[in-house]
Amino acid sequence: GEPFNTVKYDETLQSLYSLYQEEGHIYASIDPKKMPRAENRIDVEFDVVERDPARIQRIIITGNTRTHDKVIRRELVAAPGDVFRRSRIVRSQREIFQLGFFEDIQLDSKTADRESGDIDLIMKVEERRTGQANLGAGINSQSGLTGFLQLSENNFLGRGQSVSARAEFGRFREIELSFTEPWLMGTPTSAGADLFDTRRRYDEYTEKRRGGDLRLGRPFPWLDYTNVFWRYSLAEYRLEAEPGFEDEIGNTDPSTISAMSVTLSRNSVDSPFFPTSGSTHQFVNEIAGGLLGGDETYYTGSLSAKSYFRTVGKFVLSLSGRFAVLVGLEDPADVPFWKRYRLGGVVSNSVRGYSDYEIVPDERLPSTGGRSMLITKSELRYPIAKSVQALGFFDVGNTWRSPGETDLTDLRRGAGLGVRIDVPMVGQLGFDYGYGFDRTEREGGPGWEFHFQLGGQSGF
Repeated sequence: GEPFNTVKYDETLQSLYSLYQEEGHIYASIDPKKMPRAENRIDVEFDVVERDPARIQRIIITGNTRTHDKVIRRELVAAPGDVFRRSRIVRSQREIFQLGFFEDIQLDSKTADRESGDIDLIMKVEERRTGQANLGAGINSQSGLTGFLQLSENNFLGRGQSVSARAEFGRFREIELSFTEPWLMGTPTSAGADLFDTRRRYDEYTEKRRGGDLRLGRPFPWLDYTNVFWRYSLAEYRLEAEPGFEDEIGNTDPSTISAMSVTLSRNSVDSPFFPTSGSTHQFVNEIAGGLLGGDETYYTGSLSAKSYFRTVGKFVLSLSGRFAVLVGLEDPADVPFWKRYRLGGVVSNSVRGYSDYEIVPDERLPSTGGRSMLITKSELRYPIAKSVQALGFFDVGNTWRSPGETDLTDLRRGAGLGVRIDVPMVGQLGFDYGYGFDRTEREGGPGWEFHFQLGGQSGF
């Protein structure tokens, strides 16, 4: 009964072919016919010859001169003998790309058996450099001028294992060793361990932290793209107050923190480097003290989400948010002040347009953060080249003394422009220039702030 539309007619034919390809009928033929009738009407008929569904006989992987075949094959959701389903092939391509080991993955096929119609699936991969070896001096808005030595490999010996060693010297001193096995004993269980010794010098105090943690992770059943992670951490914290801040910092006796966390994480983005669609969600629960021992007892929980949308042309819009709370298990307000939330800059709880750790509930006590926080962000990105993107951003966030004081009408705003550059053997370089609309008089009033980051995207 609808008016005949040539575009919809062609789309219908394409949809029918996609339907049959999803069920393995890659040799199906559809003969569309338009038969005129009286009074300016036509009948539309699709004459379908289905033929038998094709199966995958072999999966051939080429181009991987370094990465072992099994590292790629264990990410596949299609296997030899399966009926060819386009969605499973595309999903397999996505899972392999998420490893971060390849620049490109091309799909092809060839007839393996003319009588049965079975095919061989061909995956042509183009490997990228996954190791980093840096030695020299660097500068960023968080730690100032530093000297550093970093060796890391995300595809160790082509086995998919991650190994890293880092030593940084300067205002922030850090020595860290890390190892991750993504497939423990041939199962999709990740396992890892970290050792760390850090010293972070702030304006009000110096924080020293030494310890290690153990990690386990596994796909979460029933929820696609979802993993659950467990971590146990044991560390000694020691504080040294800077002159003039002794009363504000208070007790500086060493303390031991024994903590366990469980994280539920979902990641459906289409690229680990510059996503254009999909989303990430993360729900983190951490508890310290109690049966775990240690000198501090607290609970912290956070919920984060980020989504990507293709818009006009090549523009990609990302929207993200994070909410977190921190409460003491014995007294809600009795929590380590260095665990409290201090926002700003491009640190883990970033609000661009402000200095690192600048946003606190009480500017008279700049070292004391809040026990609840909220951040929302929006970014509009445009690819200038394959490994370069320009962006505009608008960040909003604040932190409050307690969860009960959370006020969604009291938020700090920042906006500006930036660029991201994917540099082989170095990581992702980021430059942002943001304007803080709600900077206080102590912070110098509204104004611009430059941000620099190396090795990843800005955090929440």
